[in-house]
Amino acid sequence: MKKVLFVGDINTDVIMGGMKSHPIPNKEITCQSFDVCVGSTAVICASAYSFLGGKAAFAGLAGKDQNGDFMVGQMKKFAVAGSGL
Repeated sequence: MKKVLFVGDINTDVIMGGMKSHPIPNKEITCQSFDVCVGSTAVICASAYSFLGGKAAFAGLAGKDQNGDFMVGQMKKFAVAGSGL
């Protein structure tokens, strides 16, 4: 497989669980649980390509915070190459 450069945003998704109702505009709704996972369709696509045996490289910006560190770590785990990873 060829080496492919993926370009996009680098962000997390937050999955909320146990909400007592659907979101209501201008009203706070609490949840029982939440999970942070890999977001960004471009990162997910690059990870899948790497998993299938391709060589994936990524160009994008990750924040210098806990979410950015999480995403960079996951990209390394999935063998997605990038500048500064």
